[in-house]
Amino acid sequence: MTIFNQEAALAQALPRPYLPYAGAWESAHVPGRSERFTPRSADASWEIVAHDAAALRSLLSKRAVDRIGKVTLMGADFGDADVLLLADLKELRVLCLAGCHGIGDQALAVVPRWSKLEVLDLTWCDRVGEAGLAHLAGAPQLTHVNLTWCCGVGDRALAHLRKCSQLRELLLSWCDVTDAGVAHLGGLTRLRRLSLAWCDISDRGLASLRRLRRLESLDLTACERITDRGLEQAKHWPHLRHVKLTGCNRIGDRGLDRLAALPALESVDLIGCDRLSGAAAESIKRWRVPSGRIRVGYF
Repeated sequence: MTIFNQEAALAQALPRPYLPYAGAWESAHVPGRSERFTPRSADASWEIVAHDAAALRSLLSKRAVDRIGKVTLMGADFGDADVLLLADLKELRVLCLAGCHGIGDQALAVVPRWSKLEVLDLTWCDRVGEAGLAHLAGAPQLTHVNLTWCCGVGDRALAHLRKCSQLRELLLSWCDVTDAGVAHLGGLTRLRRLSLAWCDISDRGLASLRRLRRLESLDLTACERITDRGLEQAKHWPHLRHVKLTGCNRIGDRGLDRLAALPALESVDLIGCDRLSGAAAESIKRWRVPSGRIRVGYF
C-alpha cells in the first residue's frame, strides 16, 4: 500500500526527470493487463492504469467517471480514439500517455474539455505536432507538460503554449526547437523547471528566457551553440538550483564564473565542457555546492 503526500512530493520533485501529480491514492492490483487504484477516502480520486484498449474500456465501465482523477495509458497500441474515450472525465487532473506512439494531434482535441487537467505527459508521442499543441491553448490551467522526444514539436508549435501561463514545468528534450521557438516561452514566468536538452539553442535563445525569474532547474544538455555570453543570463535567475550543461563544449571559465555567483545553486553538470581550464576546476572546489553535486570531466 502506498499513500502519496502531495506537499512532500512537490518539495522533492525538481531534481527528478518528471514531476508527477501527487494525489491521495492507495493501489490494488487487478488481474489481467490493467490496474485499478482505489481511493483511501470517500472524497479522494480514482486512478486507472491500462495496458491496452480493452482494459481501458473495462475500467471505464466499472468506475464512476466523476471520480477518476488520473489516467495512465501504457503501450504503443493506443490511438486517438482511445484517448477520446476519456472525454467525460470532468475530474481528470493527470494524464500520462508516455510511449503511446499511436497517439497524435487528434487525441489532444479533447484537452480543453478537462478544465481541471494539470499534468500532461506526452513523452515519446512522436505523432504529436503543431496541430496537437494548438489544443493546449484551451487548457490554461496546465502546470506540467512533458514533450520529451516529441520530434514533431517545433518552433511554431510552441507559440500555442503562450496561453498556458500557469506552467511550472516544461520538458522539451529532443524536440525540433530553435531560438525562434524558445522566444515563445519568455512570458511563462511561473516556470520552475525547463528542459531544452538536445535542442538547437544558442545564446540568443537564453536571452529570451531572462524573465523567468522563478526558474529553479534548467537542462541545456548538448546545446552546443551556447557560450559564456549566454550564461550571462544566469543573473536573472536568482532561484536557479540545478543546471545541466553536459556537452556544451563552448562554455569556458567566464561562463563558470556566472554560475558560481548563483546564490541557490545545488547541482551542476559540466561533463564535456572541454574549454574549462585547470584553474577553473580548482575554483569549483570552493563553490558552496554540496559535495558530489558537481560533475566535471570528459566524454
